[in-house]
Amino acid sequence: MGTYGYMPIEYVRHGNSSIKSDIFSYGVILLEIITGYVICGFSDEDTEENLLTYTWRNWCEGTTMDIVDEALPSTKNHINQIKRCIKIGLLCAQEDPRQRPNMSTVLLMLNNDTIDIPQPLRPSPLVLINNMDLIHSNSQSSQTHTSHETSLNDISHSYLDPR
Repeated sequence: MGTYGYMPIEYVRHGNSSIKSDIFSYGVILLEIITGYVICGFSDEDTEENLLTYTWRNWCEGTTMDIVDEALPSTKNHINQIKRCIKIGLLCAQEDPRQRPNMSTVLLMLNNDTIDIPQPLRPSPLVLINNMDLIHSNSQSSQTHTSHETSLNDISHSYLDPR
């Protein structure tokens, strides 16, 4: 299906794919564009923070502008658009696929500043370490983390071969 950081939580944990799987990936990419960080290259092993939880923490603390890539414009109008995009990115990256908007709603929220955006919930603390080990909680309320290691036998590769 893809790279771990872009895979929705339900696919990583249970192998379930849904119509909302791409919405999760879109949210991650949107947050990458805004922050200038890449999901697979961003992890803090001390705090077990990843791009999603880092963005969430700053969102809750009201310090979202501290995480914005310096290359983005910072006029008042742009700041409002950036904060709106962060909220949409967090909403798209919800752990529960039912909480994610569909793509037509995302486009509506991006193109219309008067549309109210629902409050996102805390994202799952899914962390990618060294592109091989996953640390995640089984639920949002869980305080324990388990480690799942993958081996080369668990990874499938597809090669395109012209006829």
